[in-house]
Amino acid sequence: MNTRNKIKAYFDTETTGVNLFNDRIISMGVVIAQGDKILEEKYWEFNPEKASEFEAYQVHKLSDQYLKTQKKFKEIYKEVLDVFFKHNVETLVAYNADFDVCMLSHELNLLRSSGIDIDKYIKETYPDFYPNKYRDYFYDKNQNHYDFNGLKNSELTNKERLNIADWFQVEDTMLFTASLGIKDIKLDTLAEHLNIAKDNETFKNRQLAHNALGDAIILKECSDAIVQKYLNGIDFIDTQLEFSGLRFKDKIVISEEQKVSQELSKMAENVFNNMMNKNNNYEKTVSLETTTVSNSNTM
Repeated sequence: MNTRNKIKAYFDTETTGVNLFNDRIISMGVVIAQGDKILEEKYWEFNPEKASEFEAYQVHKLSDQYLKTQKKFKEIYKEVLDVFFKHNVETLVAYNADFDVCMLSHELNLLRSSGIDIDKYIKETYPDFYPNKYRDYFYDKNQNHYDFNGLKNSELTNKERLNIADWFQVEDTMLFTASLGIKDIKLDTLAEHLNIAKDNETFKNRQLAHNALGDAIILKECSDAIVQKYLNGIDFIDTQLEFSGLRFKDKIVISEEQKVSQELSKMAENVFNNMMNKNNNYEKTVSLETTTVSNSNTM
C-alpha cells in the first residue's frame, strides 16, 4: 500500500519543571516535514516568568537571567501557532507526547484565561483547516492511500474551543520504543538502537545540553528509521487506520496485497491502543486544567 506524504510537525519543548499545571515552556523546537522534505525548522526561547527547577536547568542549561531577556509566550503565540497551521500540519510527533502536548495546551489555556481569543484567531486565519476532532477518514482507492475530509474551521461554531489533540493527530514515538522491548526508553537510547547516534553532530551536541530543536531533528530521524525498518515504509498513522478502523464511517475492505504482515498488524494495534489511552489522558488533563483555571478566575 502506498502512503501519501503527510505533513508532520516533529516538536519538543524544554520547561521550567515537570508540573503540568505550574511549570512553563522555556524553549520549543519544531521541524515541519513532508516525507523527506523539510519545509521549515523553527526554534524559540521564552521568558517563562518563573525560575527553572534545578533538575530542569541541568537538562536545558538556560539560566533564569538569560530567559528574562526573551519574549513571553503571549507576545509571539501567533508565530508559534502559524508554524503548525500555515503548513496544514496533519500530525504532531513528539517523544513522550503527553507531556509536550499538555505543556503546550497549558500555555494556550493561560492565554485564554487572560482574555486572548486564540480560537477566533485560528478559525479566521485558517478557515480551510480540518481539525483532527472532526476529520472523517476514508480509503482512496484511486490514489491507494488513506485521506480525510470532514468539518473545516470555518464550519465550527464560535463557541467551539479546541486543544492541541483536537486540532492534530498525535503520534508518540516513545510508545513505539516501548513496543520494541527497549528497557531504557529515552530518545538517546532509541537513536543508538537505530544507529542514528553514530557520527551525528546533533546527537553529540545534545549530550552537553538538551536543545528543543536538536531533539526535534533527532526525533524525525528516529521516526523515519522506524517507518523504514519496522513498518515496511508505511506511514505510522496509516498503519493504525488500517488495523484499527480509526474513526471510519463505513467499514473499509482492503485487499490482501495491500495489507502488511499479521505480526506488524499486532504491533501497530498494541501501539495504537497505548496511544489512545494516552490521548484520553490528554483530554482528562486539559479538561481538569481548564476547570482549574476557570475556578481560579471566579475566586
